[in-house]
Amino acid sequence: MTGEKNSGQTAASAEPAARPIAEVVGDRIRKAREAAGLRQADLADAAATLGFSWGRSSVAALEAGNRKLSIEELVGLNTILEVAGLRIDPLIADDDKILMSETFVIWGRDFRRQLLRESEQYLIFDSARNSESRLADAWGFTGPELHPLGESLDPEFRLLTAQVHVDMKAMIYIGALTWPNLGRSGAVSAVIGRHSEAEKKIADKLGLPTPILVRLMARALWGCPLEEERDRRAKARGDYAGRRALQSARGYVTRELTAELKEEWGAKSREANKLIRSIASTYGDAEGIERWFIEMDRRVNEAEKQREG
Repeated sequence: MTGEKNSGQTAASAEPAARPIAEVVGDRIRKAREAAGLRQADLADAAATLGFSWGRSSVAALEAGNRKLSIEELVGLNTILEVAGLRIDPLIADDDKILMSETFVIWGRDFRRQLLRESEQYLIFDSARNSESRLADAWGFTGPELHPLGESLDPEFRLLTAQVHVDMKAMIYIGALTWPNLGRSGAVSAVIGRHSEAEKKIADKLGLPTPILVRLMARALWGCPLEEERDRRAKARGDYAGRRALQSARGYVTRELTAELKEEWGAKSREANKLIRSIASTYGDAEGIERWFIEMDRRVNEAEKQREG
């Protein structure tokens, strides 16, 4: 139809206002930060709290539009802003023109839809939700005031990212309480980030509700991610002249690690599942979620004091 906005168009037909997503987001973050009287270091500290390797220079580069954002950072931006005490409405507007490449531009609303599909992987407690209705009422998030990206966002995207925020925050507490040697910071490092194929396969094999549990156990057992421990052990077995030999060694080590993770899950599953069921029981109850987080925060603080003492 004439005048209808297409999801994609060539840069030649786009208005000069088309900008990379980093410029769109960075410019709005800078204005909101300055208006709130916050420093770039404050935003960097908020990101670091969630396990992102941001320094003040990272924020400066983002605000200048010179820093590309990973999918994990885009998904986690709402939580970073919340921790920093910033509210930006909207962060990505419907009529923003996002320059994806030198010859391809999409509208802000279509960029959010693409991000929505990417964000699905971060949902954790799907077994506790009805797949058809979860975006309508899951976790009690029904109003724009509950989402720091702003009320102008698509309701589906707003609710999904709110769910992602709750899920990931819940897993930090579950990890810190189930594996006390991790502490809060260790649990954050394990929870933040994209799931690897190896983690997904092991989670499926062990019947785990989320690959994040594989990452939590890996850090608790070996002090590093699964792939790092796999490669360390494979290298310790000897030098490999060919790619097939190295793959074979990695396969052997992966089976070894899977067995260790299975044993660890057998020892910790009762405690972890109890916590998972407790957060799942708050389904559709925003006040229940808040009470759960307050209680978990209290328990984690007590556990960390005991560790330090």
